[in-house]
Amino acid sequence: MGLDLDQLTAFHWQPGAQVDGVERELRQVLDEAVAARERITALAAEDSPAAEREKELLLRDAADAVGRLRLIGDLVLGAFFASDKPKEREAERLRRRDLVDAWLASARDTVPAEPPSSPPTSAPRSPPFTG
Repeated sequence: MGLDLDQLTAFHWQPGAQVDGVERELRQVLDEAVAARERITALAAEDSPAAEREKELLLRDAADAVGRLRLIGDLVLGAFFASDKPKEREAERLRRRDLVDAWLASARDTVPAEPPSSPPTSAPRSPPFTG
């Protein structure tokens, strides 16, 4: 099972579900990855040491953004598979959405906090993600 971009940015497995500020944050992460990859493509013909270094940094930025999106996708799917009961699934999705929202906000405001753990049965890895 996978998520499309609308499901991922809505932090919900049902298309069309409305979610508050998390969607905007996730779209920004996606935009970061796309912008970095577009810049790499634009620099493809350049082989100067400065261009090579910039491509390396851009590739790292794109990989970081894509990694964040993958983790978030894992968290959405983990919430879905956490229960067979729709109310419990939704409660877990909301809990995880709130953790992701706090994590993305911390990345925007300061040095990023450790992300929430992705496996649905794993324990949180740091105090901000307890609950």
